[in-house]
Amino acid sequence: MDVTVVVPLLDEEESLRELKAGIDRVLQGLRYEVIFVDDGSQDASWSVIAELHAGQPDTVRGIRFARNYGKSAALQKGFEAAQGA
Repeated sequence: MDVTVVVPLLDEEESLRELKAGIDRVLQGLRYEVIFVDDGSQDASWSVIAELHAGQPDTVRGIRFARNYGKSAALQKGFEAAQGA
């Protein structure tokens, strides 16, 4: 794994697909993963993450917090799960 992109998020269902498409374009040709850390979203963000994972299970992973713990906690969990160099 060359690169891990950790994305902490809260209520971002509207932008997740576009963000993932942009990441795909920028990292084309590299082995990478994207870890979305849902920090207690109240919208359908987790459903979008599940959809993205179903479409690219080797590239997209998700971590879900039951409530909002803040960006630092979300980043920490994402970094702990990262497999990229």
